[in-house]
Amino acid sequence: MADSEFNGRSLQELLKKQGTLPPDQALQIMDKLLENLESIHRSGTLVLDIRPCNIFLSENGDVRITDFNASVSIEDAKKRRALVMHPRYAPPELYGIRADL
Repeated sequence: MADSEFNGRSLQELLKKQGTLPPDQALQIMDKLLENLESIHRSGTLVLDIRPCNIFLSENGDVRITDFNASVSIEDAKKRRALVMHPRYAPPELYGIRADL
């Protein structure tokens, strides 16, 4: 979840510095990111801007989503279907597709 006291760097910064991540590190980050998203989705919120610049990593391995400006309730998203999203990033829940398939 987002936290203004969180100290770390973005995944974008890490990728610029390090390049491609080793598979184990990438999987650890993705696992924690998905845990965060699952919690956010359970609360009824859909985050529409999941990009490396909005994912922050701490030195102790915590992962946080930092930008909720482009988020809506899942119910509102289903009703509107016309939301502004960053190109190439579209949550499957918006289109009624199960994300767990």
